[in-house]
Amino acid sequence: MLKRALRSSLIGAVLVAYGAVTGAGQVALAQGPALQIEKVAGDGGTGIFGSSRTPTVRVKNAGKPAANVEVRFAVVDGVGTLVDTVVVTGKDGTASTLWLLGAVEGKQVLRAIVRGDSVEFSATATAPVVGESYLGRNDYIEYIPGELPIILSSPHDGALRPQEIPDRTEGTLARDLNTQDLTRRIARALEQRTGKKPHVVFNHLHRRKLDPNRSIPEATNGYLYSIYAWYEYHTWLDIAGDKAAADYSRGLHLDIHGHSHPVQRVELGYMVRGNVLNQSDEELNKDTHANRSSIRNLASTSPLTFAELLRGEESLGEMLVKRGIRAIPSKSDPRPGDEPYFSHGYTLIRHGSRDGGTIDAIMLEHNRELRSAEENRDAYANELADAILEFMAKHYGIELRRVAN
Repeated sequence: MLKRALRSSLIGAVLVAYGAVTGAGQVALAQGPALQIEKVAGDGGTGIFGSSRTPTVRVKNAGKPAANVEVRFAVVDGVGTLVDTVVVTGKDGTASTLWLLGAVEGKQVLRAIVRGDSVEFSATATAPVVGESYLGRNDYIEYIPGELPIILSSPHDGALRPQEIPDRTEGTLARDLNTQDLTRRIARALEQRTGKKPHVVFNHLHRRKLDPNRSIPEATNGYLYSIYAWYEYHTWLDIAGDKAAADYSRGLHLDIHGHSHPVQRVELGYMVRGNVLNQSDEELNKDTHANRSSIRNLASTSPLTFAELLRGEESLGEMLVKRGIRAIPSKSDPRPGDEPYFSHGYTLIRHGSRDGGTIDAIMLEHNRELRSAEENRDAYANELADAILEFMAKHYGIELRRVAN
């Protein structure tokens, strides 16, 4: 079951807010002039868990389109997510919402309600096929389901700039160039070593249109279709994490980025800010820091101290250093000092284990030198894949490497 509040269907709250739930699931509607509602689009069909529908209705009063009427949407069968549960009709009497199918196979049903009338939309949800590429609305978001307890996400290297979404005017707007290609190479390297695929989610929208590594206000600047894409992106990451946890009890989410800082090294983010990393191991080992980190679950089960997990001999950073990749934090490079350092973004907050669950998350910020040339990206992807598998075996007790015959 999905763990975030955004994932609930909200059906109880919607029906109670609109009227009283009576026997057999009927709703006693508030008093007022009777209206008529009809389906316009978005009914029927089949889609994988987390795929979206845009159910659209038209409301009429005495046969004419009715504007400024509240339409209540509620999931009545299934565990899907709605972006908006209350939508006001436009001049043409229409209203729509984004409906993301829940992770339960079979028929799922959505109800749209106005005074005196309601209609139902249905869709059939199916489990995704490992390795298939699934695209969301207008191909903005891509999900490639996996079978490893490893999730990769690439939020900042999209190139699409559709006219239906205005440019964002706040926040960072530059792409993390070549990180999408780097993510694909990491996924391929993991598959070559394990015979299995990681889960991967890509954002194909330019950062001027969407930054999914931020909460909705900054991520979308409030633009509707950007909001829709944001929900698709994080819903598929939720589903990937839930699948990994179901199959392996725990797992690791790696968020792939690029930075332009002057020091050419990989920066590993755990939701521990640079000023905290600059302190002593004794200070870093206080429960406060571990409990606020994106690897809280790992920290709670590991025999190592929190400082050792972040910058000790067996940290992911030091495993990269041993493979010729400069990385921070690590035993070799434990503190950023006065140099700039990225510690986290929204993805780690939502998909890491700080707020519960058994999926930990680490952000990897890659320097330009490492990701600029194809041969550098390929060499690094292979080294990182080896480090990830070593890290999983050591700290999670999960040996994923394919055994040679």
